Amino acid sequence: MDDEMRDPIEPGEEELARRLQAYADARMTPSDEATARMRATVETALGSLGRAAHEPAAATRRFGWRRSAATLLAGGLTLAIVAGAAAYSTRPGAPFYAARLWTEAVNLPTAIVVRAQAEVDRLERRIQEARDASDSGDAGAADAALIAYSTILTEAASEVDGFPDAMAMLEATLTREVVVLAFLVETVPEPAMIAATQALQTCNMTLDELNDR
Repeated sequence: MDDEMRDPIEPGEEELARRLQAYADARMTPSDEATARMRATVETALGSLGRAAHEPAAATRRFGWRRSAATLLAGGLTLAIVAGAAAYSTRPGAPFYAARLWTEAVNLPTAIVVRAQAEVDRLERRIQEARDASDSGDAGAADAALIAYSTILTEAASEVDGFPDAMAMLEATLTREVVVLAFLVETVPEPAMIAATQALQTCNMTLDELNDR
């Protein structure tokens, strides 16, 4: 009876209802492709927000690192300048060269063979200083290094007396250095020639004494 009382649907109304249903299905139930596009859009938006939130902290870390690096660089340059100034002031002929030699002497080891090796190292440094100064034409530096060489050699010769191993070590070193000293006598700037000659004489005399012991 109810079916009989229901108003019949006109053909035009039925077509309209079908289209409305299709439109609703398209809007309310998106396709898989449309869903994927919407998900990608949301993820992109969230990613942008995340980057924006972290950018201030990242910038702080980046610029903070640069400030730290600049501070370290400035400190390193300061130390380099101080070290360079100290090295320059203790080179042969400079105001603190004597203090440098004294510091080397008071820090020598007490064990005789080790001490002899340390003295040999000091002699070799003086020879190298004299050669460098001679090559650069620095007569004052060459003179100071050669005078120091003679002084150190005299002290070392007295220290090794009676100790065969230490004496042999010193003799081997002087056998090499006598050749260098002979060359320096011929090549050092004239103001340093007396010191070079004295160093060569001291070396020869010490070699003779070591051979006689």
